[in-house]
Amino acid sequence: MNIIYAYLIILQVGFDTNLDIAYAQNEQYNVCMDIRKRGDKYADLVGLTTKGKITQYGWTITDVAKAIGSGQATVSRWLNPGDPQLPVRALCKICEAIGATPQEVAQEAYEWLNRDFGKPSKRDDATDFPAPNLYALSDAEAEAQTDFSALAADDRTPE
Repeated sequence: MNIIYAYLIILQVGFDTNLDIAYAQNEQYNVCMDIRKRGDKYADLVGLTTKGKITQYGWTITDVAKAIGSGQATVSRWLNPGDPQLPVRALCKICEAIGATPQEVAQEAYEWLNRDFGKPSKRDDATDFPAPNLYALSDAEAEAQTDFSALAADDRTPE
C-alpha cells in the first residue's frame, strides 16, 4: 500500500498539468452522473404520480391493467420506483383509460422533482460538453463535395 501511495504522489508532482485536465474531465463526469440520477428520479416520480392519479380518479391497478391490456404485475412494476420505468406509451394508455392527461402527470412529477431536489442548474457555457460540428448540406453542396471532375482532369497515370 505504501509503495502505491508513494507512486501516486510522484505522479501528482510529475504530471501536475495532466492532473488539471483529469480533474476537469472528472468534474464533467460528475455533472453527467447528477443529470442521470435526476432523470432516473424524475422517471420514478412519473410512475408514482401516475399511481396517485389512478387512486385519485377512483381506479385500482387491477382495473387499469385490464383496461390497457397488460398484466397487473407489469403495471405495478411500472408504477413503483426502479426498473423497469414506466414506458411513455403505457403512460398514455393509463392516462387515457382513467381520464387524466400525460401532460398533467408529467408536469406534477416535474414540480415534485424540483420541490424535493431543487431546480436544475443553468449551464451558461455549452462548451462543457463539446459536440462535433454538424451541419446540413444542400443538394448542390453535397454534389459539389462529391465532384471528382477536378481529379479526372489531373490524371497522372503513366501512358
